[in-house]
Amino acid sequence: MKYFCPVCGATISPDELDFYKTHFVCKRCHLVKSNELSPKKQYTLYLCSMCLAYIFDKMPKNAQWKFIETQDLNEAISQILKRELTDIWQEEYDTKYDITFPIINEIPSKITVHVTNPHKNAETNEITLLIKSSVCKNCNKMLSRRFDAVIQLRTIKLKSEKPETILEPLLTEIIDFTEAIQSKNPDQFISDIDTFSHGFDLKLSNKAMMNAITSYLLHKYPFIVKTSKKLMGKNPTTGGNLYRSYVLLRYLPFRTNTQIRIKNNYYSIQKIHSNQITLENIIDHKQQTRKFDYFEKKLIERTEV
Repeated sequence: MKYFCPVCGATISPDELDFYKTHFVCKRCHLVKSNELSPKKQYTLYLCSMCLAYIFDKMPKNAQWKFIETQDLNEAISQILKRELTDIWQEEYDTKYDITFPIINEIPSKITVHVTNPHKNAETNEITLLIKSSVCKNCNKMLSRRFDAVIQLRTIKLKSEKPETILEPLLTEIIDFTEAIQSKNPDQFISDIDTFSHGFDLKLSNKAMMNAITSYLLHKYPFIVKTSKKLMGKNPTTGGNLYRSYVLLRYLPFRTNTQIRIKNNYYSIQKIHSNQITLENIIDHKQQTRKFDYFEKKLIERTEV
């Protein structure tokens, strides 16, 4: 009696009969089904020349860029091959296959990759890998300095103090914070920073980055917050309006016990609430609570920083 593979229709040979009765397919079809190496012998790898993000064996136009943590070229390719050379990932991949390839010094390159299965009498598969240089969507956005959101970092008016002097330590903290975010979410970054005599404009890749920075700052410092948006055009796909988001963060550089002068009155900051500040008059010790907006309209002098 002859047996046939129900997947590809191949005749089952006598030496495969026991295998067929166990798995009900031929060895070749089982190889693909059980997440072994694909029978394909040539793959194309598109690597971003800036961040080593990649697209494996697809055209970059509509494909999703994938990211890896290393910035070493050969280590990156090793990680990519371990991810992509199976139809479906297996946790035991590293223990099942050994992947070797020559050292790559430049892109574009064409290399031969050897994939050996030590559990199958060191059976080796040889494939060709074409490595091409490209630029991912995020890096392209960075290069062109495109941005979808803006944080306008300002401070209230303080007598005899320059805004940039007050805001520069805050700007440094923001940059450190955004670098930590970008390491985990490469699509979130600062495209550019414009410097003015009254503060800084941070041009951000997307609204998610703007929200993350705003939330971080409001959790630590008192700010007057104002939001707005600007119509930028039409979405070519949906026809809907495209807006750029803006948030104005006006910094109140106060801490508890900071002493300030407003006109001829001297106060001590007693407590900073979510949107109010409790002041105590240094002379008569009377207390009053003022909303943040109150300080935006006054010329204030810090007498003790």
